[in-house]
Amino acid sequence: MLPVWNGARFLAEAIESVMSQTFRDFELLVIDDGSTDDSRAIAESFFRTDSRVKVIARHHGGVVAALNAGLEEARGAFVARMDADDVCAPSRLEKQIAFLEAHPRCAAVGSDVEVIDESGERVGAITFPAVHLDIERALLDGARGPLSHPTILMRRDAVTAAGAYRTETFPSEDLDLWIRLSEIGELANIGEQLLRYRLHENAIGIRERRRQVTMTARLVGLARRRKGLQPITLPIAPAPSLATPAE
Repeated sequence: MLPVWNGARFLAEAIESVMSQTFRDFELLVIDDGSTDDSRAIAESFFRTDSRVKVIARHHGGVVAALNAGLEEARGAFVARMDADDVCAPSRLEKQIAFLEAHPRCAAVGSDVEVIDESGERVGAITFPAVHLDIERALLDGARGPLSHPTILMRRDAVTAAGAYRTETFPSEDLDLWIRLSEIGELANIGEQLLRYRLHENAIGIRERRRQVTMTARLVGLARRRKGLQPITLPIAPAPSLATPAE
């Protein structure tokens, strides 16, 4: 499930990385959210040569609406997330599907990431907590996100049961979903870099940082209240740096 809005610059590389997966039995849903550049044309060029690609064209409604449109079209038991500027490792789907099949209580699994710059050069890496208890603790403490959204493979029925994505929680719609999924199942990360995460100035985590910090505080506060935990004051973390990403 790959939403794109004016993401032509990196889109072909992102799609190619999905089409090159060692796990072959999948459908790639490219949700074009009203792009005014060549994004739709690029996606449709893949559709013409590979029937596993499906292009969903919509009026621009934002990433959350695009994600929910993709969930409505998805038919598989598992739904993988992907962004239009990132690159999957060839074994990503194979390893994540095997993990969920081996862990029936797990609702979603992510992975560590290699961080790349706009030209695709490695500039660092990010490691995430592997097991549910550590991920849940990080969610409730408001720490740096313990899951990387574009690395996630989810059970479609769990996402539906949790209520899918909620527009009003943008740009922390992923954190909101992880919190709700953690209340009905387990979360995990595979300790391998299964995605190359591209850091650039138009990334939502940089462009919407101030709004994201405010929404994170609200979501964490509500989650702690549901669990009967004391409220906390979250530190204001700096926006991801284009020069020095976390190792």
